[in-house]
Amino acid sequence: MARKKKKQLDLAEVLNITTATAARRLNGTVPFDVVELMVVANWLDVPVESLQPPTRAGAA
Repeated sequence: MARKKKKQLDLAEVLNITTATAARRLNGTVPFDVVELMVVANWLDVPVESLQPPTRAGAA
């Protein structure tokens, strides 16, 4: 989001959620659902796959 100069408040508005809920999504306390990921990817103009956290080596 920083590269696109988007803020937490912007994310909250796009997803129609509170800034507190946006913060919980961003810090991983509450996961994004599939629809939210699709909306965020479209908003940021990036592939959905780029929003997935990197996998750890050896994780199965």
